[in-house]
Amino acid sequence: MATFNLYLDTRKTRKDGTFTVKVRATHRRTTRYYPLQYKFTEKEYLKIMKGNRLTESQEKAKSKMDALLEKAKEIAQDLDVFSFEAFAVRFTGKGNSNDLLKALQERITENQTNGKVGTASIDKDTLSSLKLYLKEKGKPLQLQMTDITPKWLEGLEAWYNSRGISSTTIYIQITRIRAAINQAIQMKIFDARKYPFGKVKEGKYSAPTPKNTKRALTQDQLIAFLNYEPKTDQEQFAKDFWIFSFLSSGINLGDVFSLKWSDFKGKESFTFTRRKTKTRSKKSIEITIYLKPEHWEIIGRHGGRKLGGNDHVFNIIEPGLSPEREHQLLKMAVNKVNTYLKNISEKLGFEFGISSYSARHSYATRLMKTAPIAYISKQLGHSNIATTEEYLGSFEKAEAQEYEANLLPKAQ
Repeated sequence: MATFNLYLDTRKTRKDGTFTVKVRATHRRTTRYYPLQYKFTEKEYLKIMKGNRLTESQEKAKSKMDALLEKAKEIAQDLDVFSFEAFAVRFTGKGNSNDLLKALQERITENQTNGKVGTASIDKDTLSSLKLYLKEKGKPLQLQMTDITPKWLEGLEAWYNSRGISSTTIYIQITRIRAAINQAIQMKIFDARKYPFGKVKEGKYSAPTPKNTKRALTQDQLIAFLNYEPKTDQEQFAKDFWIFSFLSSGINLGDVFSLKWSDFKGKESFTFTRRKTKTRSKKSIEITIYLKPEHWEIIGRHGGRKLGGNDHVFNIIEPGLSPEREHQLLKMAVNKVNTYLKNISEKLGFEFGISSYSARHSYATRLMKTAPIAYISKQLGHSNIATTEEYLGSFEKAEAQEYEANLLPKAQ
């Protein structure tokens, strides 16, 4: 919650020996100052603040300053989501918070401050793409949200496609544009009636749906992968962490590499909360993984020396790193796993490249045959079963043929 007070800025003396009165705003340990038209000496300002024996002009100045302070508080309360940019536009009547590029930059700064480095990275990529798009179109590096129409978004999508950008990246970056506009609507600095997103049949723009590349290994593929003998340490690293994820409810590798010994309950189990849901949902689901001998074999090959509960199990990151550096190291490790998983899948002749994410999808699909969907949903950390159903792959060909064989009644 933002707080406000009047402040005489004595850091810079004016030529006449007075100082400028400002409204000081503080939000999440960040402070900004908004100058008012009033200038006083320190002695006069203290007298006005005490309110004793004021002249008519001093009374008038105090009344107006108090009114401006109340105005600042009311604006902050009226904003669904507080930001200094939105506040400044409404308080000073200056600036242009409808500039999408500035809005994205502010979101980047805010997410970095809150430790959401991954989200900040996506916003940064989106901002870079928009700047490049404007540059190639010969436009100045500013983009009013009111100029973002369905037709404009279609042009942006066509530009992405011309550069060979994947449908997934297009979807993600356009989603970030939409998020910035949604925030502007919440802050009441953008007219919701001009919102460009929605159903195509209603004249709105709908982002392209990314192709579903989630792949679960069939039983034969899983057996082939488990029996594969790694040729290098890198392949061993990739195979081991795919298996660790697969045996651990398809845990994201970022969560695997972030595990600490304090998450373990002896040799029986460990618990974790998905990093993804820690920042997205009010109620995070704690997931328990019961350890198997294969877990300990992998920890034995790649785990660090146990020094204390706060130490990480694997030597990828360590306590005390900045959020940016931690994100960078985790990303490098995940990329390493995926690079060598792809090599292994090519050697095994798979029609698609295995990725770290396929461990999660394979876990859900295989467990579907023996466990109720409610249990699978809980282990995946989903808040509802509908999300879980998206992970469940189709039945394998042999099973489908067996079911279909009994479709027609047999001749008597």
